[in-house]
Amino acid sequence: MNTEEMLIAKGYRKIAEHVYSKPPVCVETDAQPFDRATTSPRESETHDAIMAECRRRGWLAIHSRVDIASSVTVGVPDFVIAASQTVSGHGLPPYKEPVTLYVECKRPGGKLRPSQQACRAQLEQNGHFYYIVYSFADFESILRDLNL
Repeated sequence: MNTEEMLIAKGYRKIAEHVYSKPPVCVETDAQPFDRATTSPRESETHDAIMAECRRRGWLAIHSRVDIASSVTVGVPDFVIAASQTVSGHGLPPYKEPVTLYVECKRPGGKLRPSQQACRAQLEQNGHFYYIVYSFADFESILRDLNL
């Protein structure tokens, strides 16, 4: 008995229909074996610097490491960062406005895989901003542009 049949047998027909009737989103179509040797030191240094900056600012960063194969959904960016921006004006006291950043780190010249392109398209379709950075300086530039 497969998983779909088991769900139906246990009375979870609607869940089974929902899960198995739709094509999965951000499906890996270009799977490649993980190779630690191809991980650029520069990319890992960028990851480390972004994590340190998020900690310094008190932001939550959900991070996919570069040194091990990821267990999150394939194609999801390296960082999902829950940041905030202090807003004031119109006679109101300053308050924090939530900002979510989706950040993919690439080696210089690196390109998104098809699964990453699919996730990017889905995020942007839903009004989210997706950033590709090739260095920590790129990340800092995004923060400046967003006044964060």
